[in-house]
Amino acid sequence: MADPFTNFITRLVEFGFFKFLLPFILFIAIIYALLKKSKVFESDLVNATIAIITSFFILYFPVMSGLDIGPPLSRFFMQLGIFLLIFVLGLAGSSVLYPDLTGLLKEKMTSRSFIFVFIAIVFAVFVTSGLLDVYIKGAMGAVGGGQEKKDIYTFAGALIVMVVILIIASALAYRIKTGGGF
Repeated sequence: MADPFTNFITRLVEFGFFKFLLPFILFIAIIYALLKKSKVFESDLVNATIAIITSFFILYFPVMSGLDIGPPLSRFFMQLGIFLLIFVLGLAGSSVLYPDLTGLLKEKMTSRSFIFVFIAIVFAVFVTSGLLDVYIKGAMGAVGGGQEKKDIYTFAGALIVMVVILIIASALAYRIKTGGGF
């Protein structure tokens, strides 16, 4: 006979707790925090409404495609946690050897290159966790869909690639303009 905790988790899985509810709450929290931090809208009610609606739209894609977003999302946060643990242990180890580590971190972590490294790590974790696979399977109609659906997602993917290339090109142009070189 299974223990009560295993029975409890099994029941939560049956109710779709990990497949829909937890990702939904997570996306609401992230979007709400971003809206509140950016101060696009002054009203908390408007921020909350937009966060809820956007979360439904985000989760509509994998649910209606018949894909399970729970396991890839779980792997994503686990891998990010491992990167964070490595970073914290590296900081602890280097603080023993470097006398003024906080001053060095304040200087280095505010640069644009640190942000690009962080974005690259998150993108690599996004790809390796399987979240990109969820998007591709849904876009290419692995579970169902026609040619129009494939064309729309191919166009959306091309736009994303173009935006990334423009961001990289503008960052390089800025560095060259300010005399930083490559």
